[in-house]
Amino acid sequence: MAPTFVSYSEHGSWVTTYPTGQVFSAAVTVETGDLLLVFSGTGNGNRDMSTASGGGLTYTLRLKPNADNDTGHSDCWFWTAVATANDSFNVQSTFTSPITTSCGICVYVWRDATLGAFIGIEDAGTVPLLDLTTTGDGSAVTYFQSDWNSVNAARTWRTINSITPTAGNGFEKLFARSGTSQAVYSAYWGDVGTAGVKTTGLSAPTGELPNAIAVEVLAEAAAPSVMFLRPTQSNQR
Repeated sequence: MAPTFVSYSEHGSWVTTYPTGQVFSAAVTVETGDLLLVFSGTGNGNRDMSTASGGGLTYTLRLKPNADNDTGHSDCWFWTAVATANDSFNVQSTFTSPITTSCGICVYVWRDATLGAFIGIEDAGTVPLLDLTTTGDGSAVTYFQSDWNSVNAARTWRTINSITPTAGNGFEKLFARSGTSQAVYSAYWGDVGTAGVKTTGLSAPTGELPNAIAVEVLAEAAAPSVMFLRPTQSNQR
């Protein structure tokens, strides 16, 4: 059984230049045990975002592909948290860099799910793809990227287990382009099939220079069934 996609939310136009101190806030409604995947991206690699927060939860930074804050490309972040109660709140991150840039935040909420494998890459090459080795059957995969080259061309998501994300079918959740400085993309595949290597990302456009992250969302293991046996004639007292 695949995990259940609950919601996607975001804050930030992604194409606006924001000042230091800008707070990005994405509203979520969760149930106990829900898995939150939080992504952020900026239009330049030497900018900074604060650790995600909200709802009194503990947010763990899992990936920042541009760990050394190189300039000359975009940057992105990935945090996770697990809901501890049924609640509605805002997930927030603050733009802390002294230099302005375009940026934003987005949040995926998954139910009956746990965090699986994840991978990130800096300067992913002219064709944005990531090979993610999933660890469980029926997992979902969530993908986020920020492209420094901001290529202005039609986009085509890769097909995994007969799912090709588009804006029309709802699997593509984010596309925004800021002139020549940044383009951000995000989508998910609800069930990528049997565990193994999955080629995530896009096959077009080419000529990009993206930082990218792909995340496996595992289906939460079902509780073991318990079988009760009636006593037989021989073991009755």
